[in-house]
Amino acid sequence: MTAKDVPAHMDYLEAERRDNARWAPVRPAEQWTAAWWRKQVRLREKDRREGKGLVLCLFLKGKPGTIVGIASLSNVVRGSFQACHLGYSLRKEHEGRGLMTEALRAVIPYAFGPLGLHRVMANHMPSNRRSARVLKRLGFRRDGRARAYLRIAGRWEDHVLTSLVNPRWKPGPT
Repeated sequence: MTAKDVPAHMDYLEAERRDNARWAPVRPAEQWTAAWWRKQVRLREKDRREGKGLVLCLFLKGKPGTIVGIASLSNVVRGSFQACHLGYSLRKEHEGRGLMTEALRAVIPYAFGPLGLHRVMANHMPSNRRSARVLKRLGFRRDGRARAYLRIAGRWEDHVLTSLVNPRWKPGPT
């Protein structure tokens, strides 16, 4: 995400709030300002440079000004863990077309390649069957279930914990 993407990102978040609120955290008022997102651009770029995370905006070919989804690698932990969390969301009108699966098939090799990670973890609410299917198609395996794991739509929600392990992992960044 770059500074020029801030208006499109805010539009995306407004669509998420309208159409996908049941899957999203409640955002504080400051997160609805362009100033807050411009600061986030700088912080996220710093994380990317330092190998601590990556946030990607997904655009459709021929529609460069409209974000249709977000994919992120966050909470990168080094040392003996070498893992991160995978997050993703998609505009409701683009669900069910394989776009997120396609996008994540490009993101995961970045985690296992340049970032040198051993494990990518992704979690979803048990009722989010679409998300469960995407992760299964990508080879994620169920690790368990966490009770009251994340605060989503104002409520603490259980989540299914899944992960994908890099079978060709070699020591890299620490």
